[in-house]
Amino acid sequence: MKRFETYLFITALLLVIFTSRQVAVAETRNVQVKILNDIVLCNSTEKTFDFLIDIGKVVKADSFVGYDLWMKYDPKLVRIISMLPMNSFTELCPQIYRGFALGKDKDNNLDGTFRAFGMVTGNTLLYGERHLVAFKAIYVGPDSVGMSSPIEFQYIDFLDASSFRGQEIVYSSSDINVIPGDVSKNKFSIVSNDEFKLNEAKSCAVNVGYKLENTKQLENLSFIIENPNPDLFTVTLAENQENSDLEILSIESVIQDQKSIMNVKARMKEFSTNTLFNLNVELKNTITDSVEIKIIPTIDDNCDCVGSVEDKSFKIINIIPQVSVNETKENDYTIAEDAIYLNDPQKVKEIIVFDMNGRIVKEITITNEKLISLNEIYNGIYFVKTKLIDDKFEIKKIIINK
Repeated sequence: MKRFETYLFITALLLVIFTSRQVAVAETRNVQVKILNDIVLCNSTEKTFDFLIDIGKVVKADSFVGYDLWMKYDPKLVRIISMLPMNSFTELCPQIYRGFALGKDKDNNLDGTFRAFGMVTGNTLLYGERHLVAFKAIYVGPDSVGMSSPIEFQYIDFLDASSFRGQEIVYSSSDINVIPGDVSKNKFSIVSNDEFKLNEAKSCAVNVGYKLENTKQLENLSFIIENPNPDLFTVTLAENQENSDLEILSIESVIQDQKSIMNVKARMKEFSTNTLFNLNVELKNTITDSVEIKIIPTIDDNCDCVGSVEDKSFKIINIIPQVSVNETKENDYTIAEDAIYLNDPQKVKEIIVFDMNGRIVKEITITNEKLISLNEIYNGIYFVKTKLIDDKFEIKKIIINK
C-alpha cells in the first residue's frame, strides 16, 4: 500500500515538472525597435534621431555569443548614418567583429535594407540588461507634419543554438513621427533701419531683412510692400539682387485704397535665419518731406511652423527737395555767408541747415530773433530750409566760406 502511495507521489511530481517545462516553452521574447525621439519639423536643428533594438533582459541560461540582424526602412525618408554600440551588447564585441552595412540594388542605389552584426570571442557570453545595438539616422523626407515611416525587422539570428531555447520571438517595428513642436516661439519678421534718406538724385537703396527664429521649415517666402503715396514715390525691387539670399519668383503690383501694393513671392537660395533683399525708392517730380513704407511678411496657410509674423514700417526722408511752388518771398529773409537775417521773425517758424550728406547741423525754432549766426558751422556747401508759419517753405543752397 505504501509502495503504491509512493508511486502516486512520484507520478504527481513528474507531472508538475513536466507541466512547468511546458509553460517555459510557451514563453515569448519581445524584440522591438524603439525610436528615442520624434522629428521636430520646425526646429532649426538637423532632423536626426536615434533608435535601438531592445531584446529584453537576457538571463545567463539564455546567453548568446553574437547576432546577425537585418532591417528595412524607406530610403526616401530615412538615411542611416552610423551604429551606436555604447552601453549595448554590441559594445562587448571586439571592434573587428561588429559593424553594419547598407544594402544597395544593382544600380548601386540604396534599396532600403541594412545589416548589423556583432560577435564575442573566447569564453565570453552575452547576457544581462542591455539593448542589442543602437543607430543614428536622419529624416530626409518632406517637410510635412504628420509624416511617418517605419523601421522594420526582416529577421535576426542569434549566434548560439541554445540561445532563447523554447521561446517564441515576437518582432515589433516602430514609426518615426514628424511633429511641428512648440511653434509659439517661432517668429517670422521683417527687419530694417527706421529711416532712409534720399540722395541728390532723389533716390535711395533700401536693405531689408527677413528674420526667422527657431524654424528651418520656410523656403518659399512672400511679402507685401505698401507704398501709401504712389503719386509721389515709386518703390521697386532692385534689379541687382546678387548679394541677396532670395531668388524672386514673381511680382504683382496693384493699386488698392489709393496705395500701391506689391505682392512678391521668393525662394531662399540657401537657408538662412536672416535673409536680405534690396529695394529702390525714387521720388517723382513732386515736393514732399517723407513717406512711410510698410513691408508685411505673409505665410502659406499650410505652414505649421510659424507662430507669429511681424511687419516693419520705415520712413523715406527727402532731404533735398526742389523749390516749392509755395515759394517764400525774398524779402522775408536774407542769407549771407555767416548768418541768416530775418526781416520779419513773426512770419518764420523754423530754420534747418543740412550738410551735403543730409545730416542736420543746425535747427532753430524762431521766436523773435532777427539774426541767426552760422559762425559755428565749418566752411562748405549746405542747404537751408526755411519754413514759414503758413507751412510754406524754401530750400536754398549756400556756401559758407569764412
